[in-house]
Amino acid sequence: EANMSTCGCETCTSTVLHSYSCEHGYCYTCQARIDWLQTHDGGELSESDACENVGSQFAHECGGCYCEGSDPTRNPTRNPTRAPTSTPTRNPTRSPTRNPTRNPTSNPT
Repeated sequence: EANMSTCGCETCTSTVLHSYSCEHGYCYTCQARIDWLQTHDGGELSESDACENVGSQFAHECGGCYCEGSDPTRNPTRNPTRAPTSTPTRNPTRSPTRNPTRNPTSNPT
């Protein structure tokens, strides 16, 4: 059986994937359209992008495979980054520096 995608959401069922969508006289299943968009000739889209494309383009037949926000971050950050500084520098340096340092310091500021 082909790559039976569920596009990352419960609404992209086997019934939706096997539904036919037609355009310009050519009819293909939602699954076939999703699979094709992931090929070289189809644009090498990721599965989630292919699902979004097919689900939005053929909303009546394949809309269940449009899973907005269902592509979670593959490697989430364990600890969030520190918050940015609260206030900007009041007196930024002029640009460009007239006499740049020949050898940069080992501990930049």
